[in-house]
Amino acid sequence: MGGGRLITSIDDIRDEMHKRENRTRKLIIVSDKINPTALRQQTRRLKAQSHVKAIQSVIIVNYLWVINSISEASLRELPLV
Repeated sequence: MGGGRLITSIDDIRDEMHKRENRTRKLIIVSDKINPTALRQQTRRLKAQSHVKAIQSVIIVNYLWVINSISEASLRELPLV
């Protein structure tokens, strides 16, 4: 969606996002957490990791955001960072 690239491992985030073609892109992590409290807790844990901390623009959404974007045939508004 949106011409993005899939990064399958958190260990690969830093290297992939520092590639020239990815430097201006936002990193969107899709979480399996539906509960808002669990999603916030996971977001704090992920953003504390050095792999993610090294990236300037990181947004974490749950998979319902992805499903809703697909069903609406457009990307939904991203949550504030």
